[in-house]
Amino acid sequence: MKNQYFGDIHDFKKYTLLHWFINDSDKKLLIAWYLTEDDKIKKDGNKKILSEECYHALAEFLKNNNKKDVKVIEKRSDFIGKHVGFFSEYLKSERKNWFEKLKNKAQKFDIVFMDPDNGIKFDNSDSVKHVLMDEIKEIWKMGKSIIIYQHFPMINHEAVMAGYVYKLFKELKNIKKPFIAIVFSSDVMYIFILQGKDKYLFENVMENIKKCGKNFLDIFEFSTENIKS
Repeated sequence: MKNQYFGDIHDFKKYTLLHWFINDSDKKLLIAWYLTEDDKIKKDGNKKILSEECYHALAEFLKNNNKKDVKVIEKRSDFIGKHVGFFSEYLKSERKNWFEKLKNKAQKFDIVFMDPDNGIKFDNSDSVKHVLMDEIKEIWKMGKSIIIYQHFPMINHEAVMAGYVYKLFKELKNIKKPFIAIVFSSDVMYIFILQGKDKYLFENVMENIKKCGKNFLDIFEFSTENIKS
């Protein structure tokens, strides 16, 4: 996550989705930004917010703030839910220390949303733009549900999503079997890795996506419920 890209259409959908997921519950959500330094050359991230899409209040609020900074949403976390916290430390070279601080913060929360620039690194090769698979495992061992922001690679999206469901299930099932499902749009997917006690919250997501329409967000039909194990 970079401050310079804060407030584009992906963020709008992200906060709406998190709102749908936790708004009617007392679950505590930690947003871990995986915050990295701004790019010197701005490549993208300037897509306009669609204020006519659902969640009008948040869209209008983001439109009227000129400074691109995650602190905007931190100050108005009520747009997402009642019990929302943030881990805002920049991810730089001291990754182990950084992640230990994240784990300590996560102890008081039920759900951790991991928001990297790009997505997951299954081979654990160090990259500040990714969540490492070992980090996912550590948070999962703590009994937390996890949601991850993931950009699509330039290959068939359905194949990518099915592959992620299988890979994550394989990596986590020996710790504790997860419920894994994916919500997606044209460029990104949101991977839900849920403890059994939190699975019911995904029903709120499904209901709201039906109301809002697939042009906004859609649910990938394949989940771990389709995997025979």
